Amino acid sequence: MTEAVTRAFVLADHTAAAATDEAIDVIEGLLARTLSGGEPTVRDQRLAGLIADVWLANLAAFSSGRISGEVARDRIDRAIDRFVDATHGDPEVG
Repeated sequence: MTEAVTRAFVLADHTAAAATDEAIDVIEGLLARTLSGGEPTVRDQRLAGLIADVWLANLAAFSSGRISGEVARDRIDRAIDRFVDATHGDPEVG
């Protein structure tokens, strides 16, 4: 299933753009609400977009066998730490 989801995101053409955009919006919304612990701020929403991009890139690398799950998890964790540290207190992330 992971491979099918990854292919759908990465290889979607214009006919699937609306569905892909909707799925990305849902993922970003979930991440933003998790970051905020409630109603997301602009910062939370923009930070969630960055995290979703990193997640998708690592999901694609993992699904294709280029990296292990452990490496993907480490990359995602390091990126999140850097994003959060770099944007702490900045409402205009992006």
